[in-house]
Amino acid sequence: MKNKYEHSFKPIHQLLNTFKNHNTMKRNKNYFSILGMVLACGVLITSCTDDQTEEDLLRSQQERSDQIAQQEADAEAAQDAANAAALAAAQLLDYTVTLHSNDVPAEGVAVNLTNNAGTTASVSTDSSGNAIFTGLAMGGHTVSISSSDYLDASYNVDFGTPVDGIHYEIIDGKVYSLGNNAESSKVELFSLSGMQTATIMGRVEIETDLTNNTPEVPQDITIRANLDGVIPSNSHSFIDGSGGGFGGQNTTSIYVSGSFTFTEGDIGVATVDNTTGEYTMQVPATDDGTDIELLFPLVEANQTVGFSSVDGQDVGTQIGPQAAVFGPDIVADPTPSIAGVVAEFDPVPEPGRGFDLTFEPLSADLSANLEAFNIDDFPLEENISGTRWRANPGSGYQLTPAVTVSAPELSGDKAETATIEAWMTWTFDSVSYSAQPAGTYGMNEVINMSVAIFDETDLLQDVYALGSFSAEDDGSLIAGSAEVTSNAVIDTGYIVSSFVIVLTGGGDPTTTLVRSGTVDTFRVTDDGGGYTAIPTITVEPSSGGTDATLEIYEMAFKYAFDMDNSGITQGYVALPTRITFQREAAPGNFLDVDTFELITLDEDGFEDDISPEQGDLTAALIVSEGNLVFDDVLFGSLIMDDTKTVDKGRTGFSYSVPTVSIVEPTHTQTTADVNVNADGEITGLSNIVAGNGYNSPYSVTLISGDGTGGNIDLVNFAMDARTGEVTWAGTAADAIVTDGGSGYSGDLNIVEEDFTPSAANQVITIRNGETKVVNVNYGTGDPVAELGPL
Repeated sequence: MKNKYEHSFKPIHQLLNTFKNHNTMKRNKNYFSILGMVLACGVLITSCTDDQTEEDLLRSQQERSDQIAQQEADAEAAQDAANAAALAAAQLLDYTVTLHSNDVPAEGVAVNLTNNAGTTASVSTDSSGNAIFTGLAMGGHTVSISSSDYLDASYNVDFGTPVDGIHYEIIDGKVYSLGNNAESSKVELFSLSGMQTATIMGRVEIETDLTNNTPEVPQDITIRANLDGVIPSNSHSFIDGSGGGFGGQNTTSIYVSGSFTFTEGDIGVATVDNTTGEYTMQVPATDDGTDIELLFPLVEANQTVGFSSVDGQDVGTQIGPQAAVFGPDIVADPTPSIAGVVAEFDPVPEPGRGFDLTFEPLSADLSANLEAFNIDDFPLEENISGTRWRANPGSGYQLTPAVTVSAPELSGDKAETATIEAWMTWTFDSVSYSAQPAGTYGMNEVINMSVAIFDETDLLQDVYALGSFSAEDDGSLIAGSAEVTSNAVIDTGYIVSSFVIVLTGGGDPTTTLVRSGTVDTFRVTDDGGGYTAIPTITVEPSSGGTDATLEIYEMAFKYAFDMDNSGITQGYVALPTRITFQREAAPGNFLDVDTFELITLDEDGFEDDISPEQGDLTAALIVSEGNLVFDDVLFGSLIMDDTKTVDKGRTGFSYSVPTVSIVEPTHTQTTADVNVNADGEITGLSNIVAGNGYNSPYSVTLISGDGTGGNIDLVNFAMDARTGEVTWAGTAADAIVTDGGSGYSGDLNIVEEDFTPSAANQVITIRNGETKVVNVNYGTGDPVAELGPL
């Protein structure tokens, strides 16, 4: 409820400013009317007194105007003074305080009224119990009552500010007071010598520890009584200007609610005992009964609570303090449901971290075991078994160019350099010949031309007829050239080391074959072995045309991988969850796969024994002293030879070094709920989740805020021979209760409780001499900051 002392008092000069503004326009109109009359008169004077100068006339007019303005100002000041006096009279009122005790007037009691400025007026009650104050200024006042026969008391009243139409009215700019206003209050006094009191007593409790069933006592609190009931609301008058009621207006209370108090003794006040929580309060009461409202203070206190999470993170079952607030208007927040006894299993070791794989290309040939093949798709051979070739046939060759393959290779018997031949297409243009003497040939004898082609071993491979020419009439041969008319273009699928021209008839002319060769096919006659990088290929240059070229611009290798335990920061107990490889199966095409093979290597570093393709590397690994190594037993079973041990793993072909993705293992601590019977005894475990990642058998501890003596033994542990990981069977039968204990509860925290009595502002009607018991429980309150699930 709004305290009436919060109302601001409007000073008289502010109200007068309102009145001035109300009449400004009216005064302005009068001023202009008078000024017009003066100006008109000035014109008459001008016309009637011709002997005055113009300067005299203007001076006379100015003096007259000043006189009129002064008259206006004097009139306004006089009106302001009159309005101020009227308004001052309007805000004065009469206030009567009537005091009685059991309906008998209280005579001779001192009543003091102190206003906001600190001015005090004092009046004693007459034989009718009335203390009459006249000419009081409006606004707030404190009423103090003191007597040697009655309990001293005080309360607050507020008469507000002057209201237009109630306390005054304005007519033609003038303020008229409507006369004094009469207001009154009737107050019940309580005799010091009589029995006009009653007793309220009880015990106050609070739940500042949610982990037990015994309430606590709030500390350092005082309960007070709202004694407004001794001044009924219908025993006051105040003209509020809303129409109707006394004098044509409503009559309402001027009393400031909750302000009444006894200033003598401990009436209406009780201090709660910090140890027992008990309190006793004396309150005023009449024979007919008095309404008393008990006022309970807000309590802030630390509260002990069981919790299992903080900021959404599981922290296990714990008990700790949290700040909470308690009071009649506080709605109890639900308390967290936390098991009264918790099974705490031994902590699981941290999971392994830091394992990796290292990759190196395995030695390979140039065509994935295609020993001989052709490259004849110029200018680019897209792909031949994982090797991508690029070639240019060149031109102008006179003999087959040599092709050289060179690259770093593995040593050993299986390391072999690849060999490549250039197979050519030849174009024959003509054959030139030298002169022969007469008689060498018959008259006009036809001489036939042929070419014999020899390979690199000087073995004759082919003979082709090229055409013919004729001797002279005398059988001589004049030096010249004969065009090739047959077999002008031929292909040779071997290395050509020489071309020999054969002529029919006698003589021994010198001949030259005019020709040009271009590469038709690069023939890989041996794909070699032992390559771990792309080799360099060199083609002998052309002597009179363009050079042929051959290169491998991309080459896929199978990659061997080995275990890399050098970066392990935490030894492994459980294997990684998953291991996958990303390899470049085709240029620019990367695949995530988990397939691999296990291999052994011979003394030269070449693959020897190879397992069938596997699909999960984690199944091929074991743990050895926290490191991950290959499982030789598995490998031996895969290749049916348990005398062999795996050296490395290998991936499929990849055009780049593969990368590995390792999903590290996760360890989970074992959890379970504890079963408690109605007698508070442990009966076993339920909702069991058997963890993983343990490296030894473990135990369980029972954590409780109330129970004692319980014990459970865990049985049936097993160890993984490959990793050393220890797992618990994890059924209810594997948890043996060796001691049920006692005093255990199903829930660590009590259920939430609201403030009681349930009515936040309970009013008690109590009679003179009566005793009433009011027990109070502040309940579980409301936390002011989150802790765990709260």
